[in-house]
Amino acid sequence: MKQIDIIQFSPYYPPHIWGVEKVVSDIHTHWRYGKSYVFCSDIGIGAEQLSENVITYPAFELVENFPIPKFWKKHFWQTLGRLKSYDSEDLRIVTHTRFFLSTFLWGLFAKKNNYRWIHIEHGSWYLQSGKFFVDLCAKIYDRTLWKWSIRNADLVLWISSASAQYMKQEISWWDSQIWYRGLDMPVKTQEKTGAIVFVYIGRLVKLKQVHDFISAYIKGKFTQRCVIIWSGAEYKNLKDLAKWSNIEFLGEKSHTEIVDFLQKNRCILVNPSSQEWLPTTAIEWLMTKNIVIATDVWGTSEITDQSDLMLYNPWDIWTLRENMIRGMREYERLAWKSYLEIHEKFSLEKSLENLYNFLK
Repeated sequence: MKQIDIIQFSPYYPPHIWGVEKVVSDIHTHWRYGKSYVFCSDIGIGAEQLSENVITYPAFELVENFPIPKFWKKHFWQTLGRLKSYDSEDLRIVTHTRFFLSTFLWGLFAKKNNYRWIHIEHGSWYLQSGKFFVDLCAKIYDRTLWKWSIRNADLVLWISSASAQYMKQEISWWDSQIWYRGLDMPVKTQEKTGAIVFVYIGRLVKLKQVHDFISAYIKGKFTQRCVIIWSGAEYKNLKDLAKWSNIEFLGEKSHTEIVDFLQKNRCILVNPSSQEWLPTTAIEWLMTKNIVIATDVWGTSEITDQSDLMLYNPWDIWTLRENMIRGMREYERLAWKSYLEIHEKFSLEKSLENLYNFLK
């Protein structure tokens, strides 16, 4: 088997927690087809937390979640120079998602050094942050630097058919290859116990529409335990909205703690987001034999057509409430429907094998 070495260029890396770096980490940690390296910003990472072959460069956030390298720092150029020692005929440059400057910058790096460049696009529609200036800048970026990146990469992989459709619509680029990312999920056979719990896990920002979930819970006069895991800019507003209800805000939890919670409890998980890519969280929730209620946006419907994934239109609080009621009534009948299909479709081993075949 031909060895393929990879350098993944990523805006962030764990313990910074977001969807993109989880994909990067899974690929890096489980790559068995050659050597694996990651080059990323140092934001959210302490020196003692660095994984093997993860190189960080000094960076700052121009706006929230948009890291910019500190080009004026000597340390930046020293870390960039380290990459030359990884040079080989079988080296591939892998960039992730268009929303970050890292795709354009490291695409230039690949072109300048004649490396084969593979871009994995996680995104879908234009960014909708709710801030006019940020959204305008993102759209300009999409129409210029991102378009250049897509047209100049040697191969573009899309993590869902919905993402590929966006690319065809926006820049008339038809050479689409779909790559479903895999998930490293422990398989447990323990029986779930206790009462049903309503759960939301994710960033507390406007795009996630968590207030719709809270409104449906309150208007439906549910008495079941309801937990919201994570934090974000909307934390205070959401906590005020949930006042006097049986809703708990548990704050940030590690991925291990979250998976353990999902495997032990009978959960109905709600993803009310108005904008998604292919939501990793929804896949993980189904892998733990729980029911998922999610908005029918972009790649969500590609996960499964089984009835343990209930879809509804964004902002339709009435249908969300009805699905929550149905999930409670039919939990035992529905909670396992897509289990085998999901584990096969999103197998990490199979996903990495597919990625290797794209790269070689």
